[in-house]
Order: sequence, then structure tokens, then C-alpha cells
Amino acid sequence: MNKNIITTEDVILPNNIPGIGYYYFNKMKEYALQNKIAQIVEKTDEKDPYESLLKRCIRTSIFLQNIGIKKDDVIAIIGPKHVHSVVSFISGHFIGAIPTCVAYDYPENNIKSILKSIKPKIIFTDSKCLTFLKEYLHDISLSVKFIVFDDCVEGFSFSDIVKLQSDEENFEPVKIDNIKNTAILYFSSGSTGLPKPICISHYAMLASVIDSYPDDPDMQVLAHLKKQYSNGCRYLDYQPLHWISSQLTQWIHKGSTRIVVDKFEGVKFWEIVNKYKANSTFIAPNCLIELSKCPKPEHLNVDSLCLILVGGFHAMAECMVAVRKMVHPLSTVMSRYGQTEFNGGTILYEIRDKTQRKYMHEKLNSVGMVTKGLSVKIVDLDTNEILGPNKSGEILMKGEKCFNGYYKMDSKDCFDEDGYFRTGDIGYYDEDKCFYIVDRLKGIFKYSKFPKIASLDIEKIVMKHPAVKRAAVFGYPHPIDKNHATAVVVLEENAKATSEEIRNFVDSQVEDYKRLRGGLKIVKELPLTLTGKIKSGDLKALVDEY
Repeated sequence: MNKNIITTEDVILPNNIPGIGYYYFNKMKEYALQNKIAQIVEKTDEKDPYESLLKRCIRTSIFLQNIGIKKDDVIAIIGPKHVHSVVSFISGHFIGAIPTCVAYDYPENNIKSILKSIKPKIIFTDSKCLTFLKEYLHDISLSVKFIVFDDCVEGFSFSDIVKLQSDEENFEPVKIDNIKNTAILYFSSGSTGLPKPICISHYAMLASVIDSYPDDPDMQVLAHLKKQYSNGCRYLDYQPLHWISSQLTQWIHKGSTRIVVDKFEGVKFWEIVNKYKANSTFIAPNCLIELSKCPKPEHLNVDSLCLILVGGFHAMAECMVAVRKMVHPLSTVMSRYGQTEFNGGTILYEIRDKTQRKYMHEKLNSVGMVTKGLSVKIVDLDTNEILGPNKSGEILMKGEKCFNGYYKMDSKDCFDEDGYFRTGDIGYYDEDKCFYIVDRLKGIFKYSKFPKIASLDIEKIVMKHPAVKRAAVFGYPHPIDKNHATAVVVLEENAKATSEEIRNFVDSQVEDYKRLRGGLKIVKELPLTLTGKIKSGDLKALVDEY
């Protein structure tokens, strides 16, 4: 093994877990007997016990089997998030089907393309979405059954399905012969094209919920976690239903309570944490920025909040530091690096490990260390040579958690000759094997004869201007110089800064070849995917429009 390839120890799974559905079923039975609460809807304060959730999942599973849904059939969920949404996923796992969520506010052509490729046997939805879905399915000549959560004028009524089913007391989940088989379909962000269906295995899902003890335990942190979790763990769920972080039902693993929240609001965040004594949450980088500008009211107690995990690798270090000062000293605010193709986080710090916590606080721009069960290498962009510490290149990784390919698509070009997945991200690691992300491969561009420029490097400078709410930088094509660095920004509400002022602010802090020669445009909004990522391919057209 090349010494410059970072390899971690394998994840050891128990031998007697025949699939994620079987695992969820037994965990939910355990927590139902303990009268634990599975979900709380923040908007209404409605509480959903594990006992009730399990019954709805069993009854839905029996119904699906009765209408002919079987192992490996695709089940789609298309609609907004609510207390019953998770039933679609869990019941699908119970019967060995493959659940997936298609964002209901995707563009029409995206939804049609996705439905045509995955061909679901049944769709869980609401009456509002049902109207346009019928039209879309007619246009692509696809016949699909519907289960409707609210007022049902067509299809099967969810409220009828979850009434008493015959022989439900004897229900048993389907056992999976090979846990490397596909358990669920996630979708890529679609930042550079149509979202692709990603096949995640039962093994990958199980490996994500199996816990292990840290190598160098921080006893103070462990004591703090034990104290705050003494009455059960509560997870604050802000993510849209189609995000992997919303679909990952890891809260079932620990018998946690999922607090379902409609949207993120900085000031209200602290109030919700205080009210429900929430212990952890996962937020997008733009939410972290907003939170850093919303100081916690002094009368609110948020000591229960042990972890704020920030998705996306471009979380601002200054914002993390600001939010860390608002929570308990032993609590954690950190970013991490993840790949949907590996079922989530692949590089992050273990918050209970003393050494890793030290690195996390000292190396503010680092996204962490390689998690268990993975092998990671950095390769030169031009020669594919495996690079050592402090040398930037493309991040490639492999491991048992790696996806089974894109659903019914040829995926061989996503891997190198040794089976490593090409992430399309540029990064490096240091002497302590802590990783840093430079940019997306597509975010790298050339200006004249100078070294390659990472858009993210300039974006971080732009974001330091107090008037800027969000920014994107890219290389605008130039006939002589190849590309000129160009910025597009959205201003904070009531901000009065001009394009010239912000451009001069940036140009004064970067090397000459990184200056914004393509200019800086102020726009009302940036083109975003439904996961909040910037659609880089749309930036040139946006600049041309302005």
C-alpha cells in the first residue's frame, strides 16, 4: 500500500442484521415498549410516539405488499416534509423495496427525467402535487399508483391505509440475502446537470448507524454528552425531505426524538433549542452565516445543544468561531466533508476524541479526518500521481460504503483503474492527516500563464465584506487571458454597498492574478439547486443578463 494513501480500519457489522428494514423494525419495537417519542412537529407541538409510528409503518408495509409491491421495487416520495413522510421510507425498507425522494419543486423536465429513469411502482404524495404529477406521468407514458397523504380524490388514502390491517401483530420485515444490495436511492445535487439517482446499499446505511468508541476519549466531553442526553437525544431537523441528511433515519438507531421544523430562522433557532432542549442539528453553510449574525438571547439556555454540524465544505471559519462562543464550551460546531455516494460524512472529526477535538479547534479550515472503512488518496490533476501531505489534487476514495453506481446508468467512468471514486473535489491533507478542501474541480480556472485559481479562495474574501450575504466566483471566458475572475453577490437586506466598493475590497486582499478582472455583479438571488448549492453552469448567463 502506498504510504500516501490514507486508510482507516474497517467498520465491523454484527452478522445477524439482514438489512436496514430489519434493523429499524427491531429498534422501533424496543423504543415503543419504552414509550419514547419519535417525532415532534415544532409548528403544532404534535408528538408522535414510536408505538404509533411503528404501527403506521407496519400497516403501510402490509398494504404495499397486498397491492403487489415487492422486493427491489422503487417507491417514490414526492411532496413536502411532515410527520408521516418518514413512514414512506421505513415501510419501504420493511418490505425490501427501494424508497427514494424526488424534490417536488424540481423543474418539470427534471421530475419527468427522474421518473422516467427510476420508474416507481407507487408514489406517496399530497393532493397539490398529485395534480401536476398526473400530467407529467401522462406525458412520459408511465402508469403509477398513488398514496395520498391529505384529502384523497384519486389513488389510495393514507388515512385509510394506516387503519387496522389484518394479521399486523405477526408482521415481520423482509430479510435481505445480501446487504450489499441497494437499499435506497438518493440524488446528486444537480449543480452541473440533471440529478443522478445514487444507489446506496444496506451495508452503507447500517455502517452509518453502528457506533464505535473513540481512540483517545475526552472524558469531559463524554460526561457533558451523558448529562445532556440523560433524558433522550433530540435532533433538530431543518432539511428538505430530499436531502440525504433528512432521509438518514439515524435518530431511530438511538431512540432519539426528531423535531420537524419547516424552515431555518436564526433568532427562532435559539428559541427552539431552548424550548425542546435539542441536542444536535445539521445545517447548511448559509444557515451558519445567518446564525453567526443572530446572537443568542441571554435569557435562553442552550446548554443542551451538543453538536451543530455544517454541511458543505465551504463553511466560514469566522462564522464557526462566532457560533461556538454562543454555545456551551464542551459543545461542538464544525463543518464536515461528505459524499452522497458514500452515504454522507466521509471526512470529519470525532467530537469525543481528545486529539481530534484539539485539531478541530486549532485547524479552523480543516474539515476533519477520514472516517472508518475508507481509503483516500489525493492525485495530481495532470499526471494522476498519488500526492503526499500539503499537495493539492483531486480527492479519490473507496470503501465498502461506496455506492452501487447510478441507477440503471453506466458508472464506470466515475472510478479510476484501482476502483477509487473520483469525487470531483480538490483538496489536500497535512502531516496529521487532517484534510482541507480547496474547491470543486469545476471551480478551478486559469488566468493567462499564472497558476490555477480556486474560485472558493476568492469567494471567502468576498464573503468577508459586511454587506455581502452570499457570493459566487467563477472564471468568465476571455479570448486572450483564458478566464477572468468574476464575482456575483447578493447583498444583505438594506445594505448600500456598490459593486465598485466590494470589488476594490476584494482586489486589495488577493494576489494580482486573482483580482476580479471580470467585474462584480450585484443580483437579487443566485441560481441554486434545491440542496442550496450554487448552479455554477448558470453564472455566466446571469452575468450576461445583468
